[in-house]
Amino acid sequence: MRDAAELVGVLSCTSNAADVISRLRSQSLLQVTTDEGDRRRKLVGLTPAALDLDPLDLLAGTAAWVSLGLVCGSAAFAVGAGSGRRLWAIAAGAGVAVAGYVIEALANNSDDLGWVRAVSPYAWAYQHTPLADGFDGGGLALLWAASLALLGIGAVALARRDILS
Repeated sequence: MRDAAELVGVLSCTSNAADVISRLRSQSLLQVTTDEGDRRRKLVGLTPAALDLDPLDLLAGTAAWVSLGLVCGSAAFAVGAGSGRRLWAIAAGAGVAVAGYVIEALANNSDDLGWVRAVSPYAWAYQHTPLADGFDGGGLALLWAASLALLGIGAVALARRDILS
């Protein structure tokens, strides 16, 4: 069986990819092997262990990511249960994800718009950089509270729908 690090991927080198590979190699985070008959290079050694990530911080990053996804899914459930329309549910879930990302991007690029971070689920999840700083209890609490509120709204809306007829 191949080493898990060898299964990271195979990359055809372009000028941009070559720059990234050379930077990672210079930091000893990546080893590149080349097959003689193939122009592709195999990336070896790009693992969380090579990045010196604390497992608890990795768990914090995963918790933030899952919580952010739960907010988007809960919004889709609430709208879908209330409207009965799959398209609206998908649009609501995707809309929360896209709107949150756009709000966070705008806030990152303008000091005048820093206040809008208060409504961005991305800011709630990643404002304190979970891979470096660990768990952010306040941000995760906001994400879970929003998810529970949306799930509650969806459950009430679903209970009021006459699904059988």
